[in-house]
Formats: sequence, C-alpha cells, structure tokens
Amino acid sequence: MDYNKFNIEEKYDSYKNIKNEEAEKIIFKLSQNEIMELDYDSIILKSKMYLKLDKFKEAIECLKKSLSFKQSEEAYDLLSFAYYEISEYKEALNYVNLSFKISEDEFLYNHKAKILEKLKDYEGAFNSYYEGLKFLIHNNKSYGDLEIFGENLERVGNLLKEKLQKRIIRFITEKNCEELCNCYIRLLEIIIKEEENDQYHSFNTANNINYLHLIEIGRQVLLDCGYFLELLNIYKTLYKVECNLEYEDLTYVNKDYIDKKIKDLIVETEDRTSLQHKEVVYLQVLEEAISIGNKDFNEYLYEKGSILFKTLKYNEGLEVLRKVLNDSNAKTSIKIKAYQCIIIGLENIGIKGLETYEAYKDEFSNFLKTKVDEVLKDENLTLDEKCNVVLEQCDRALNMNLDNSYWPLKTEEVCLFFGEEYEETPTNQSNFKIIESYNKAIKIYDKLIQFNEYCAHGYYRKGRAIVLVLRILNSSDTTTKDSRMVHDLHCYSYSEVIFNLNKAISLNNTNLKYFNLLSRTHFEIGEYEKALAYIDKALTMDEGELYIYLNKVFILIRSHKYTEAIDALLRLSFKNTSIGRVKKTFLPKKDILNFLMGIFNIYPRQEKIYYLMSYYFYYLSDFNYKKSLIFINNAIELGDDERFFLLKAKIYLKNREYEEAIKACEDAIIIDDHYDEAYALKEQCINMIAD
Repeated sequence: MDYNKFNIEEKYDSYKNIKNEEAEKIIFKLSQNEIMELDYDSIILKSKMYLKLDKFKEAIECLKKSLSFKQSEEAYDLLSFAYYEISEYKEALNYVNLSFKISEDEFLYNHKAKILEKLKDYEGAFNSYYEGLKFLIHNNKSYGDLEIFGENLERVGNLLKEKLQKRIIRFITEKNCEELCNCYIRLLEIIIKEEENDQYHSFNTANNINYLHLIEIGRQVLLDCGYFLELLNIYKTLYKVECNLEYEDLTYVNKDYIDKKIKDLIVETEDRTSLQHKEVVYLQVLEEAISIGNKDFNEYLYEKGSILFKTLKYNEGLEVLRKVLNDSNAKTSIKIKAYQCIIIGLENIGIKGLETYEAYKDEFSNFLKTKVDEVLKDENLTLDEKCNVVLEQCDRALNMNLDNSYWPLKTEEVCLFFGEEYEETPTNQSNFKIIESYNKAIKIYDKLIQFNEYCAHGYYRKGRAIVLVLRILNSSDTTTKDSRMVHDLHCYSYSEVIFNLNKAISLNNTNLKYFNLLSRTHFEIGEYEKALAYIDKALTMDEGELYIYLNKVFILIRSHKYTEAIDALLRLSFKNTSIGRVKKTFLPKKDILNFLMGIFNIYPRQEKIYYLMSYYFYYLSDFNYKKSLIFINNAIELGDDERFFLLKAKIYLKNREYEEAIKACEDAIIIDDHYDEAYALKEQCINMIAD
C-alpha cells in the first residue's frame, strides 16, 4: 500500500521528471527576464524548480512573492510543504490552514495530519485523518484510498488513546475532576470515530483500551467531588459508542449496561444530594437523564415529580406525574408510585376535601381494579405470581383507604380464592410440596384474619388447611425422609385447628360445615364425646344432610357404640336426605364398607341396609354397576319406597341405560306423584335419548 500517495508534493507533480540540471537552467532563464519576474506563473514555476533542487528557503521567498500577485491554494500548499521540509512545522500549519480556506482535498487533510503529528498534536492529527476519510467517502473515492486514511486513523488513534489513558490515571490520583471528565469524553469520541470507520483499517487488539474499566475506577472520585452531571454526560457518550459497535462487541458494552450505570448514578446522586439538601442538583441530573429517553424514562419522570412534591412545588409536580400516568408504555409499578405520590402529597398539604384529591383516589382505585382483573385472567402467570401481585394491590388499596365499598370485600374474596387454590394442590406431588402449598394457604388466611378479625370463614379455612397438613404428617404413607424435608415448614397442631374453628363458630354459628369439621377434628384425636356433640349441633341445622348423618354413625362406631350406630342408621330418612354442603365422611371407604358388611351380616333382611350397600357402590366408592343394582333390587323387594326407585334410576343413568332409567323414574312417580327429583331425572334421560 502506497502510504506516500497523498503527500502534498504529489499534488503538483508536473516537474517530477525534470532533472536537476534542467531545473537550474529554468531558474537561470527566469532570473534573467525582468518581465517574467513580475509574472505569477513564472514565479510559481521558479519556486517549484527550487523545491526540485531542495532549495527550500529560496522557494519560500519566491512563493511569498507570488502572494503579492495572487493568494492561491497552490502557493499556500507549496509554502506549507517547504516549511515542513525544513522542520518549521508551525509555519507549515499556518499555510495549510490558509489553503483550507480556499478549498479542500485529501492531500491537504493528509499533509495537515502529518504536520500535527510532528508537533505532537495527536488529537489534531487524528481529527484531520478522520475529516479526510469523511471527505473521501463523500466523494466516492476508491477503497484503497480510504484504507490509507483508515490505517493512519487507527495508528494515531492508538497513540492518542495510550496518552489519554495515562492522563486519566494521573488525574484520578490527583482528583483533578475537570481534566478527568475532559479526558474521558475525548477518549470516547476517539473510539466513536474509530468504530464508525473500522471497515477501513485492521483491528489490533493489543492497542485496545479497556475504557469501561477506566471509567469505573474514576467513577467514585467524580461522585465524591459532586461531578454528577459530568459523569452522566460520560455515560450518554457511551450510547454513541454502542451505536457504532459490531455485534460481537456488544457483549462488552450495550444499552442494558449503560442503562444500569445511569440508574445506579441516579440512586447515588439522590443519596448524596438528599443528605446535603441539594435537591436542585438532583433535579438537574434527572432532567439530563430524562432527556436521554431510555427505558427508565418514566422512572426518572416519577423521581422528578416526587422531588417537586417534596419541595412543595405541587403544580409542577402534578404536571410531571400526570405525564407518567398518561403514558401507555409506563410500567404499572411506576404508575402506582405516581398515584401514591400525588394522593399523599395532596393529603399532606391539607386539601383532602378538594375534588382533585378525591378524583385521584377514585382514578387510582379504578386503575388497581383493572390491574387485579388482568392478573387474575392472565393464564401465563403462576399461582404464586398471581397471588403475590393481587394481594399486594389489595393491601395498597386498603392502606390508601380507597373505595371502602369495594376493596374490603374484594380482599376477602381473593384471599379465600387463593387459599382454596393452594389447598387443591395435586396429590401426585411430594409431601413437602403439598405441605408447602397448604402453608401458603394458611398464611393467606392469616392475612385475611388480620385484615378482618370478624371473618368467620377465614378462621374456618385456616383450621381446615391446618387439618390437611396434620393428616399428611400422621399418615402411614409419610416416610422419615418426608418428615425431615418438612421440618423447616410450619406444621401446626390440632389445638390450633380447634381454636380457629371455635373462633369461626363464635362469629357465625349457623354454618353446619364449621361444626362438622370441628367434630371431625375431635374425632381424629379420639375425643369422640366432643365429636358427637358437635355433629349433633350440625344435624340440628339440617338433619337431612346424608354425610353428616353418616358421620354421626361413624363416631358411634369408633366409640364402640355399635347398637346406637345401627339404630341411627336404621332411623335414617332416605326420602329427604341431601348431598350438597358436606361431601366427605370421617371414615375411609374401606372402613365404611367393613362396617356396612358387618351390619349386613347382622341384619341381612333390612331394606335400608340394602339401600346403603347399593348407595356405597353407586357413589361412595368407585362405581360398581352390578353390585349397586343387585342391592337396590333387594331393597325394593323388601320396601316400596320411591327413594329406592330413584337410586335405581340413577344407577341405570350412570350406566347409560336410559330406557331402564325412565321406567325406574316412573315407578318412583307412581308412589309419589309430587316427586320433583324423579320428574327431573326422567326428563334428563329423555333428552339424552333425543341427543
């Protein structure tokens, strides 16, 4: 590559092939002719011959004389070249600058850069090569020409970066922040210009400067000296660096890195200025950060509005925060902080009764309602994520005293919803995971109780969740390993269950579920008399509840009161029993079957026993069509009860024998023509056939 291609003498090469003897003859002839001595072209020709003979002083004299006739680019160029050759670089620079005022070309840029290098002004030389490269690109010059300038740009850039690096380290040690900031900006501008044109020069990693590290080691000095705006300006310049980097270099510096550094600077500035009550400085830094328009734009707007409120500039603060609220791209968390800042700010200045204050409370409440509904409907969120966000917003609304006709009820609703969701954990998980979910449910119920100490259902659900934990721990399936894993979880005790259920009953003694669970709790710990007392209270509310009545029978069985258990079973009214609110029995399926088989052996010809046996195989256990049908037919043979026929119809329906089910319904209706349930079941079967 011809790096001398753009030397200034190459621009005027008409005398290049003239021999020295010929040059001397030309000078002699021109000197003898007085007329030619007064001719501009003759003087220029004479000066060129002197340059050919390396007689630079004589050339300079002639060239200066030519200027009296005409101030030309050619004269200035040759003067600059002559002074350069005799090492008078300042004069050379002066004349090349005069030439630039007339015109510009790649030769001038190259020549000027060489002069500046000689003067050790590497920054000026770098900029001259940079401007020359831009000139070539603009004029569509060849890649070879561009590469010459590109290589020179890199070479001088490396010298300049090394020089600036040394100065930066020195200024950090001296804590000369003014010069330090200046050097940082100059260094980054050099890197920007290099990266803009990196395709025109080779990349030499040996001369690569770790500029991010240089900034980091000087950062603390700048912060300690209060140079917040200057440091922010350095980070802003990094964005320009990032814009020109190749893809592989973005792992070194990228927008996320710069955004984080600016965010850290904002936090640091707030901490330092707040201690010194220099809010004006902090606002200036925020203004600069806002002007960047990065991803944290709205967060900085909020900070500005917050500071304005703190400094009692409410109208200005309200105007700024309104921008945050109106921006559809602003994060929910930022908008929430903006609403809180406005409402608390207006409250603090004693204008709670004004329309503005109430309007913002209503607007904030509606905003939170919308966000809660969005989260509840979002299928991409986990249960934990939904629960955390929704309960956080409910807490916020309650603490801000928003819409008291809505948020207390909504909080209770979502607490019960999430608690039940955690209670319905899939049973195929480990005991640790199941108990962990139950613990989450209990914490939610605690939150509900703390918010509303009169919420009976909150105490009931908490007691129920604790029972679920205790049943796992007391199960024969729980291994030693499981016990070790759940050691760190809160596992509670039966006394806590009883306390919570009694509390629920004291607040609401009309819910039979509360009594049923309290009865079961005493049943599980062997306190059968108390269990019987509470199950009787439940039956006084609705003696038609089948499972509750069965639970009473099971308590009597566990109490070894077998005669009373059988008598209670035989007194069971089958016509009015309902299956709705309570759907579980105290005993497992296996124990229920053993008990029923025992009664069956004692009382083999009792229709109610047959009915219960049939019902067990129809509903309480896995459906067994043959056994349930055999037992219900035996019941019908012994007793003409419409309820027996209805159960028979249900058995047929479950087995998809719709015609037989209709016949059984009609038999039930014959016995009781007001039997609404039989009519409804018959119509259902007819519709199934039609479909």
